[in-house]
Amino acid sequence: MTKIRYDIQALRGLAVALVVLDHIGIQYLKNGFLGVDIFFVISGFLITGIIAKKVEDGSFSFSEFYLRRVRRLLPSAFAVIALTSIGSVFFLNSIELQDLKSQVIGALTFSINFVLWGQTGYFDVSANFKPLLHLWSLAVEEQFYLILPFILIITPRRFWPVMIGVLIAFSLAICVYLLDVDRSAAFYLLPSRAWELLLGSVGALVVHSDKLKAISKAALIPSILALVAVQFVSTGFPHPGLDALIVCVATLIIILASSKKLNDSRLLKPLARLGDISYPLYLVHWPIIVFMNSSYIGPIPIAIKVGAVVLSVVLAIVIHRYLENPLRFAGKRPALTFSAYACAAVAVLAVHFAVVFVSKPDIDFADNRIPNTGLDRSCDNPKFNDSIKCKTSESPSTLVWGDSFAMHLVPGLAHAQKIDLRQATFSACPPFIGVSPHNTKNPNPKKIENCINFNDTVINFLKNHDEINTVIIGASFAQYANPGSKNAVRQKDGSTLLSDTSLESLKADMRNTVTAIKSHGKNVIVISSTPGITTQNLSCMERTLSKKIVFGENTDCGKARETYDKQTKNIRAFYDFVEKELNTKVVKLSDTLCNEKSCVSIIDNVPIYRDEGHLSKVGSIKIFEMTGPIIN
Repeated sequence: MTKIRYDIQALRGLAVALVVLDHIGIQYLKNGFLGVDIFFVISGFLITGIIAKKVEDGSFSFSEFYLRRVRRLLPSAFAVIALTSIGSVFFLNSIELQDLKSQVIGALTFSINFVLWGQTGYFDVSANFKPLLHLWSLAVEEQFYLILPFILIITPRRFWPVMIGVLIAFSLAICVYLLDVDRSAAFYLLPSRAWELLLGSVGALVVHSDKLKAISKAALIPSILALVAVQFVSTGFPHPGLDALIVCVATLIIILASSKKLNDSRLLKPLARLGDISYPLYLVHWPIIVFMNSSYIGPIPIAIKVGAVVLSVVLAIVIHRYLENPLRFAGKRPALTFSAYACAAVAVLAVHFAVVFVSKPDIDFADNRIPNTGLDRSCDNPKFNDSIKCKTSESPSTLVWGDSFAMHLVPGLAHAQKIDLRQATFSACPPFIGVSPHNTKNPNPKKIENCINFNDTVINFLKNHDEINTVIIGASFAQYANPGSKNAVRQKDGSTLLSDTSLESLKADMRNTVTAIKSHGKNVIVISSTPGITTQNLSCMERTLSKKIVFGENTDCGKARETYDKQTKNIRAFYDFVEKELNTKVVKLSDTLCNEKSCVSIIDNVPIYRDEGHLSKVGSIKIFEMTGPIIN
């Protein structure tokens, strides 16, 4: 073998290039994330070789081994974590900053893969806005290196290949199992990713086999072609699956071949140079891309993406030259060095908490995103029982009926319009008699039964309560005006039959509801759903009000009026039908939220939305302050 393995450095360069290009969204690169799998094999090969050699000659020292890992990894990692925390003040909103805390702690303790695996739920932040998400792979590697020395020490030398082979089979079995039951666990956790590192370990143990080297050289060209091809053409299996296996085996063959032609090739030199800075480049590129995604509103131009890559490379060179290399061999005394880095970790964590404290916005967006259930959380209930918590007096004369798009109207109706009301609301259950939405991806017969029974209860309640003279209806009407969804419709025998959603079916359902309400002598008012915004509009709204950096095509944070008009042809026809044919008043929220140019998400520094469609509590109040009296 040559003294410097330019082929391995080139593989590192290729790996980091694939990851970076994948993260900035190169259109035809389907599997650029497989660069991480290349890293795993390389790491397993190199570190296992170091450990095995020292265990064999009796010079292995745990303190020396971990000291080398600390000096190699932590200076650059700590610097990037600290810089990310500082940068987050300018780019991340309050929700993302709150989420970053667990990422920082996980990164500093090499447990961020567990943190990310466990982060699920309504308030979870999208992966594109987690600036330390990429450190999961570093955590997996370091967890592997905590275990590997013990395996090699307690296993007799002649059984090392067998032991590693058994562990590979075991890890692959766990991976296949988890891909079926928990893909997030399969992606993030060591047991299901260890086989990739262990393939590198096997390579380190058999690297001197002339027979395997000959086989690898024969398979070198096909392996290079496979390594490249799988980046653009996927096998379709979930990750880490067959694509990852192809990449890992191809990487191992290239390493074992140790081709002199490859090592001497000038074509590999640029990739090898990139490989020299692969670690700091891997560290810095993702926070920069997250900050770019966070601050840019609208499609990100290629020039901005190229700028992010260039900035990442420049910072990686600076970190490599002035931090990584100088500190790589600094600190010969294990106890003192470990203590120094422990103090540095505490300092980095302190920096993050200081940043979060300093950047606390005037508006609590964590509170703003809490589901707007109206008068009380209990008012989102499949059983309508006229609870005291869900009405503004003992016997209100107005009933608000519908799904979550009726709930979000209540703060405005009660506080801005001063309407004495009671709530009859149940999420994902529009006020249609004998009809319930059907979730085709996750069918739930009980939910359908609950929805139909809920609306029956409300109609019977109206029939028996003469003090109610007005019913305000709200729902996600647009969801039911367009084709593509299903409703479960009650039949005469009590069974339900699935029916396609459409403008005509929505009109029929609303006619039945309005007719039933009016037959009991009640007045009906329909309040439209909101124009709705995109995730980017919502992000822009929060960043603007938090005084973060925002730039791009649509920094007013609204939806273009032209886009809204194109998207709402059917629902506008529905509202016309309700007004003209059902002779029922319709309050159109778009009249307040939309002007000639756009449908806004901010009014007088008030965040109107809590998500892409629902009003925040303060937004609901603001809108109905600007709307004329709903009930004359």
